[in-house]
Parts: sequence; structure tokens; C-alpha cells
Amino acid sequence: MLNGSNYWDSEIAGGMETRHFRDSDFEVYKDQPPTLYCALKQTAHRYPEQIALVRPDGKAFSYSVFLEQVNRFSYYLKEQAQIKPGDHIGLLMFNSVEYAIAFLSLSQLGAVCVPLPGKFRQEEILSLIEKADLALLICHEDYSAWFQDAGFSFRVLVCRESSPETGLSDFTMCSPPLTDCFQAADAPAILMFTSGTTSKSKGAYLYNYSVMHAVCSYSRIFAIQPGERTLLAVPIYHITGLVAILGVMLYAGGTTWLHRFFHAKDAVRTMREERITFFHASPTVFSLLLQERDETPVLPDLRLLACGSSNMAREKIMALHQWMPHMEFRTVYGLTETSSPATIFPCDAAGSPYIGSSGIPIPGLCCKIVGEDGQELPPLQPGEILLRGTNLFTCYYNSTLPAYEAGWFHSGDIGYVNEAGYLFISDRKKDMINRGGEKICSFDVENVLYSLEQVEEAAVVGIPDDVYGEVAAAAIVTKAGYTLTEDGMKAALKNRLATYKIPVRLLLLEKLPETSNHKIDKKAIRQLFLKETEVSP
Repeated sequence: MLNGSNYWDSEIAGGMETRHFRDSDFEVYKDQPPTLYCALKQTAHRYPEQIALVRPDGKAFSYSVFLEQVNRFSYYLKEQAQIKPGDHIGLLMFNSVEYAIAFLSLSQLGAVCVPLPGKFRQEEILSLIEKADLALLICHEDYSAWFQDAGFSFRVLVCRESSPETGLSDFTMCSPPLTDCFQAADAPAILMFTSGTTSKSKGAYLYNYSVMHAVCSYSRIFAIQPGERTLLAVPIYHITGLVAILGVMLYAGGTTWLHRFFHAKDAVRTMREERITFFHASPTVFSLLLQERDETPVLPDLRLLACGSSNMAREKIMALHQWMPHMEFRTVYGLTETSSPATIFPCDAAGSPYIGSSGIPIPGLCCKIVGEDGQELPPLQPGEILLRGTNLFTCYYNSTLPAYEAGWFHSGDIGYVNEAGYLFISDRKKDMINRGGEKICSFDVENVLYSLEQVEEAAVVGIPDDVYGEVAAAAIVTKAGYTLTEDGMKAALKNRLATYKIPVRLLLLEKLPETSNHKIDKKAIRQLFLKETEVSP
């Protein structure tokens, strides 16, 4: 078992103490604010004139102004909408200052934020709402028609961009600021639905102490300072956007440029013009950014990239380093259930012998690898990743599914640890390919594919086979000016992979399918292979 508190120096893991929450003891930082609103209030008092948020149109909000907006909206929610601690409040808006105001107001009131994915269709959103027991929904005007005459018991507040100052001005214009705040660390803060189909999505209950421990851990490990400059272009309603970017920056006193959607050209332009220093995103986002580097030869101000959701190929990490010469690349492994971080690479991955690893557990988190019999495995032996610790969720809301088994959360991910305590992710349990009893880790095959000069992006999935039950297949996007055939791929891999690991099928695509949070959608890729088989003579 790895205990993250033992793997970091005192600058990061120091100043911790044991506190009792929910009948269990957890390691937390002594100076950890009880809620994110409390963190914002501290920051606003320390750096009132520091810019907190910048809209796409360039309008900036200082910490003192942003706090004032939060306090006024909180007054409206409490006095007019009758929101109480523990109420579930849905947010269905784009990346915006209004989203941030609403989220922090809910924290001030002790209400539970239920982020709803803005990229979902109406039917999908309604499916999630049925599970969420909302007392109120705050939505952008583009979504308001979805809830007219729908027979819901909750009220809907519509955020209108035509309003002065912010889209919430209709509610804050006549509201005095609310001065008191909810301060219970041992209370729910976020009900976030996990990725997957809406019928199978589970609502993970994240408590204040878990969220704040994640925020403080990120801030310490990444050395986020007042005045840090970041870009929030990933969806704000995901755990990365809400906690790892917005939460961290508000806690540390940084400035966040908000982009409604991610567009690589716009992101690079903002990085260059606003001298962005920190950026957290997925491998897909970084791959799209790399396609824009010819127009911006060097980005010297970026000091740190945090990469989550899946492994990044070594070749692309090195390409990013050439483009951003003063940057450290720090891989992150985490889930909604871990309030974002589980393990973080402790230094620049590009210069480490452990490049390809997802790092070591954060302070306050324990990790172990178990086999199919549930017994812990020795170093270098792959098995399922189990987690427990301060930043983990409490339960799945209104679900009979157990959150923990004997105190441990089963992640569903396959990996191993080395003797130095570094975690290597091999695969999602559901993405592990079983070829006639021989296990194939798709990440391993993808990493070799990325070493081929023709390959821009690659994803490996299992497809049905009459003989072996399942075999590997590869979906690939080639680099401009390059071609690749199925026979060429197999020949290139012949001396690099065991024969049974080599993909038997190749599908060339202009773009790999993505989920709503910019992860490669392997379910969609499998369907593409199945459809190709159906139309083949």
C-alpha cells in the first residue's frame, strides 16, 4: 500500500493533522478553509484588487468585485428563492463568470451544486435531473425552453446575457450583500454525475473537506501563487474545470481567463497575448494545441502543464517541451470520485526515468493494487487500483451501489506501481482486451503506435473475433502528408510488440471521436469498427 503523505516533502505534506469526519479519521491541512466560499473570502481580503476572472469580451472582475457579486446573488437565493443548506441546485450554463458566481453562492449558502453537462441534449439533461432531486435550476437562456411546461416541481432561474454587468444582474441589482456564510466542512458541496450514458451515470457526493483537500493539494504540489495566470477552456461543469482550475485559482489568488468553448486557435492566442503560466487539460486538448504551433513558434511564459484523463505519449510530451521551453509537464490521474486528483507526477515528466507514469498519491490518499482475488500485489504486477483517503467522495446519491468495499474504492482502472512508488496506468478495466485469455493493455499498444512517424493520434480497442473472442484494433489519425496501411502498420509493429498485441484491423479517421469532456470515446470507436464489418462484403 502507498500512503501519499510519505512520498512528499514537508513543503507539500507538512502542516497536516487528523480530523474526524463521517465516523472516520482523515488527514487534512491545518490551514485548509472549510468551504470554497471561505477560501474566496480569504483571497478577496488579501488581494482585493487582483483580477479573479476575465470574460471572453475582456471584461475583468477583481476579487473584491467578484465577492460582492457572489454575496448579492447569495442574498437573492436565500431570501427570495428560499434556498437552504443541503438543497440541490442544478447549474446548466456555459463557462462564464455567471457560472462561477452561482457556484460560489451555493457554497456560501451550504447548498449542493449539481453541475449539468452543457453539451448534453435535452433528453439527456432531463434524465439526469430526474435523479438529482433539484430544489432549483439556474440555466442559461439558451436552455430555458427545455423547462417550459415540463411539470417540474422546482423553480428555474434564467441567466440572460443581455442583462447589465452579468447575466445574473436581474437577481442581484436590488439585493444587498449577504454577510454570513455556511462553514461546515463535513457537509456535501457537489453532486457530480460520472461520465457514461445517462442511464448508467452515478451521482458522486463530494463533501466540502474532500473538495478543499483536493484544492489545497493541487495548490501546494503545483506551487500555484497569487497572480498565476490560467485559461479555463475545458468544460467548467467537469471536475477538472470546477475544482482543479476554478477552485484552485480562487483559493490561491490567480487569474482565470474564461473561454465559453475550447478552440485551439483561440486558446493559443490567449496563451500568447495574456502570458498564461498554467494550463490543465486532457491529452486530446494538448494534441489539438500542437497543431497550432506553426503560427506561434514559442510559448515562453507557460511554466506548468497538468495533463489528466489518460496517458500522453512520450513523443507529444517532448514536442510540447520544444514549444514551451520553460514548462514542466505533470501528469495527473484522478476521477470524479477523487474530487479530481489521485496521483500527480512530482516533477517534470520529460526529464524523469519514470515518464509514462501518472505519479505518486497526493498527501492524505492511499493507493494499492489488487489481483482478481482481492489480494494486494507486489510492485510491477498489474491489477485493479484501489483508493481511500481525504479527497474521495462519500457515496453515490440514491444508489444501491456500494461506494466502498472494506473501506476501499474500486476505481475500475488497471495499473501497477514500481519500487519508487510511482503509479502506471495500464488500462480501464472495461478497456482491457482479452484475446483468448491473453490480456492486452490498450495504452501499451497506443504508446508504441505514437512512436510511428505517421501517427498523429491513436486509439486501440477490442473488437469481437470468432476464434479469440476479442482482438485488438486501432483507429488512427495520420499526420499531414503521411499515409498508413493496415499491412504497413503490422509490419512496423512486428519487432516492437508481441504478435498477439498487434492490432488486426486499422481504421483511418480524420478525427478520433470524443466524449463531451474531450476524452477519446472508445465506445464510439468500437461502434465504427462494428459498422465497418457490417458493410464489408
